[in-house]
Amino acid sequence: TRVDQFVAQALLQANRTRGTNIMFTMGSDFQWENSHEWYYNLDRIIKYVNLDGRINAMYSTPEMYVDAKAKEATIAWPLKTDDFFPYADGPHKFWTGYFTSRPALKRYIRDSSSFLQVVRQLGAFGFGAESLKDEGIVKFS
Repeated sequence: TRVDQFVAQALLQANRTRGTNIMFTMGSDFQWENSHEWYYNLDRIIKYVNLDGRINAMYSTPEMYVDAKAKEATIAWPLKTDDFFPYADGPHKFWTGYFTSRPALKRYIRDSSSFLQVVRQLGAFGFGAESLKDEGIVKFS
């Protein structure tokens, strides 16, 4: 049944995380176009999963989830100092820098790439370094 499938997925996820609270995020791009249908189905699965009694399902917020995790005092959390939040939308398809990963470096790369493109375009129009120097655009020390 759908309840058994939901419980199996919850237990699978529970075995891959610390503590007793887990979060299922629902939907993705363009999947909330019919929210009435989504919430109707979610209400039903939550109702029947809770009637089953093996797990407790509920609507939550990120704040409620983090608060519940923080109250699980017996858990030791590792300190992460490297990049984080890898996102995968399929096997071996990771978006490791999609949301947050060295934003200052990314900005530097964007700015440098823009500058390089301008220099390439000037070169295409015949403006070499010497002609730019003669025009007073570039100063060499």
